[in-house]
Amino acid sequence: MHSLHTLIADDDSIMLDIIEEILTTFGIGHVQRAKTGESVLRIMDDPAQDVQLLIYDLNMAGLDGVEILRHLADREFLGAIIVISGSDHRILDSVTNLAREHSLNLLGVLAKPLDITKLHGTLLRYSLTKFPAPTSQGESSSLRSLTFDEVYNGILSGCVQVAFQPKISLRDRQVIGAECLLRWNDPRHGFLPPGIVITSAERYGLITPLTEQILRLAVEAVAEWTRQGVSIAVAVNISSRSLNTLNLPDLLSNIVRQGSVDASSITLEITETGLMADQVASLEVMNRLRLKGFKLSIDDFGIGYSSMEKLKNMPFNELKVDRSFVVGAREHAIAKAIVESSVKLAHAIQMRVVAEGAEDQDDLDFVISAGCDDVQGDVIAKPMPSSEFIAWKHTWDFGTNPLRIGRNSAFGILS
Repeated sequence: MHSLHTLIADDDSIMLDIIEEILTTFGIGHVQRAKTGESVLRIMDDPAQDVQLLIYDLNMAGLDGVEILRHLADREFLGAIIVISGSDHRILDSVTNLAREHSLNLLGVLAKPLDITKLHGTLLRYSLTKFPAPTSQGESSSLRSLTFDEVYNGILSGCVQVAFQPKISLRDRQVIGAECLLRWNDPRHGFLPPGIVITSAERYGLITPLTEQILRLAVEAVAEWTRQGVSIAVAVNISSRSLNTLNLPDLLSNIVRQGSVDASSITLEITETGLMADQVASLEVMNRLRLKGFKLSIDDFGIGYSSMEKLKNMPFNELKVDRSFVVGAREHAIAKAIVESSVKLAHAIQMRVVAEGAEDQDDLDFVISAGCDDVQGDVIAKPMPSSEFIAWKHTWDFGTNPLRIGRNSAFGILS
């Protein structure tokens, strides 16, 4: 991260000194400072600066931090953002949602007085995502987007790879599924973050062909696991852009049929925010997918605009609570209430609830207490190649994991 161009902004010089020292100890060598929102925008508008990470105080005089978010969205800022503020947590939560609605890459909102450990942890998570460890195929690139030809040719030439993150039943601790996640190994740029590929594919109208290829790889894995005597359901993400593709049910159904896999073993995860794009087309496509045997999950529940009526009328089998409400929820009353109410709502209409993104034992204990049915996250296992999944499952089934799911759980769930 030494070459990462970072801008820090705060009207308190001492705070700027503290943040810069933390960044230096973290290995970030290119740091600029600003004391006003207007200065932030002047630096951002200078092409020579190429700011990749912005850390700023929400409560600066003049142009405030909320206005800055709007200006960053207008400039289509693709870098990462960390907001620091002494405001109450309700404001911080609202700012988090605002950044999402602006489609900005908000890493976190940290309260003042600044917890150095939390800032360091946020930077660490960013570095692991943005700059993963070098692999035999080459290092990850800092590229921000792909061209049409790079996406199109990459889909055809084998750049699309997948990893599988296990999903665990909280009732009996059994492995009941896995989410199939995109990995992109580019011959020129190396391994790229999935967000870059997906955003580029959506921009060029290539998201449905990309989804088809991901599903093919998922079906191949399911078929191979079945041959080994293991039955595992797999979830595949569907972009909201694809819901306008009226022949999508036929395209996906053909893939599972050609792979000799039952469509009922595939769950298609659809983001809640995407359901508003074209409600009529979305409803038609989703109902046809259900008729063809696929299961449907409403992904990232709680961060979009879908009303309770739309949730009731659309044919979902599963509700997936967004990770932003799961991580650290035990210490956050609002997030805790959202998860608990989401569980009650889903169960009232016979939907299964999956908690996504649980990172540690505290998150795990919370989703158990909230009544979630299943959990997925790094606390269970990180995404892995299909070739490693069965071996991991055997290890899990034989009880060698250190987690308190079962008789040792704080909530007394029997294994």
